[in-house]
Amino acid sequence: GDTIVEVLLAITIVSAILGGAYVSSNRSLSNSRQAEERGEALKYAEGQIERLKSIATSGSAIFSQTSAFCLDSSNAIVNATNPTVTSLQPIETDNFSTYQAACKQGNIPYYAAIEHDASITNQFRIYIRWDRFSEAGHDQVLIVYRVQQ
Repeated sequence: GDTIVEVLLAITIVSAILGGAYVSSNRSLSNSRQAEERGEALKYAEGQIERLKSIATSGSAIFSQTSAFCLDSSNAIVNATNPTVTSLQPIETDNFSTYQAACKQGNIPYYAAIEHDASITNQFRIYIRWDRFSEAGHDQVLIVYRVQQ
């Protein structure tokens, strides 16, 4: 028969293997979820860029924007936050409570804001921010885009 020491050693080895497998699969699931969230945010940012390109004609109001804004489904310029701000808070302190409904999309939800960089001709910063689903904290995608007129 097996001694108690051999049985305890076998249980310890099996437990270590199962624990390692659990940690590995949990990390994989978390990374997969983060990639999915980032992919959805990129799609939303690309949509904002397409809207920006479609209304970027000479004399367009987007070039005189001094506050953060987004473009709604009808390509109308909407102040991103209420009250309006000229630049967004750092991601760590942004609680997303001031974003307008027109600048929000999805179930997570994602919040969009565009800042016109007046120091560089026709350049915009497109921010998509969201609360991480699987972890505490916020995340964002930032795309810098220069409109050609």
